[in-house]
Amino acid sequence: MFFHKNADIILIGIRDKGMLPELDRALADPPAKLHSLLVEYFQRFQNKKVIARQDERLVAMSFLSMCYGFQMSELIHQQYQSLLVTEEEFYKHSVSLFVKGILS
Repeated sequence: MFFHKNADIILIGIRDKGMLPELDRALADPPAKLHSLLVEYFQRFQNKKVIARQDERLVAMSFLSMCYGFQMSELIHQQYQSLLVTEEEFYKHSVSLFVKGILS
């Protein structure tokens, strides 16, 4: 939802990277917070032995990168990407595939 709500400002932030330090920080904060939440989430599931033991920081970054890549492609190539795969299809398939990969 962050990408949908902030599409214009994200595109400005990408185009003007480094020129607006406050915007750079504001755009970096939500993914950093989400990464921290995911690290904690994956740690809990590792402790419960639901998922395989691995570096939860890397698992969280892998998940975020998958989502980020799709969302950035949506922002930049929206009219073309939606012809290939819908957002719902992407997340249903990708999250399922990701979860299967980290299950113990």
